Amino acid sequence: MRRQHRLRNGAALLSCLSRLRWATGATIQNTTQGEKQMTKFRTWGELSEVEQFQEIYSDVYKSVYGFRPRHATTEQWNSVKWLQEQLDFLKNTQDPLDNRR
Repeated sequence: MRRQHRLRNGAALLSCLSRLRWATGATIQNTTQGEKQMTKFRTWGELSEVEQFQEIYSDVYKSVYGFRPRHATTEQWNSVKWLQEQLDFLKNTQDPLDNRR
């Protein structure tokens, strides 16, 4: 039972670290000693245009649906045009809901 508890906590920690890396753009790299460390966090200005759109889309999608998007293909996720179209759709989806309150 103790082993299962440790595994569950370990999986939760990995999941948390994965979300942190995704949300901040940080990555884990091996050092020369074989240790792992996170790279420096990037500021908004250091993100590329597509990375900025990805961040905005993910946040807006979560505010509309309550969870982060998981359906996009790699090609879609890396396309500024697709992200902008999705943001426009979410804006139109979100407005009627806001007006009902």
